[in-house]
Amino acid sequence: MPENWKGGVLRAIAGADGGAPAAAVYDGAADLQLVYNGGRFVPAGPMAALPALWNLFERVEADGLKLEEPLPGASMSWENAARDVCGGSVEAANALIGALGMEAVNAAARRAGMTQTEIRRPVGENESLRGNVTCAEDAAAFFRRLIGREGLSEASCRRLLALMSEFRGDDKFASVGEKCLAHFGASFPGSEYDAGILCPDGKRPVAAAALTMLQPDREKAALFCRRVAEAVCGEGGEA
Repeated sequence: MPENWKGGVLRAIAGADGGAPAAAVYDGAADLQLVYNGGRFVPAGPMAALPALWNLFERVEADGLKLEEPLPGASMSWENAARDVCGGSVEAANALIGALGMEAVNAAARRAGMTQTEIRRPVGENESLRGNVTCAEDAAAFFRRLIGREGLSEASCRRLLALMSEFRGDDKFASVGEKCLAHFGASFPGSEYDAGILCPDGKRPVAAAALTMLQPDREKAALFCRRVAEAVCGEGGEA
């Protein structure tokens, strides 16, 4: 990563008006290297689906669940539900959480490293701190476990990363192009989120998360997420 990447992240934070920007970055599978607004909860929005995806692959490994089988109560397979979740579908997120069970998803969140995340109600209902909550450290920790193949098999981690890499956009983390290996982004009223795996030097993966809340200007909120990725990768944010 660029020598001054931490300064780039802090400048991105300083340029975010109002709200509660938060960022967390792991240098590969090592310890947390930078966290700002540690433990600052934000409404989870579609990020609530991350532990559901983890739980889904736990069920595949432990219970023999087949991804091609239909998801109970929905006109899609488990795999297509997971794919739609990675594409930002709130409906798919709720279908997946409902089929797996909220209690099971919350338990899986702990195993996925999301120790402060709590899912209390369907995504989209009461998106405030009285609803579902998460934080930047939890989002980054989730991706760190995927990098380190911790808690899930090699095959499950590869499949989940592949699903998250299918959706490429020209904004936020994906703006760094081929240096963004996988990401999970979401836009929700009053909030912008992005978390994922970046590969600044083409070899060593880095897990990063950027979350904002109640930004007065949505474009600035999205710019904050994008600038965190650019600072880590040295594109557009390197001084």
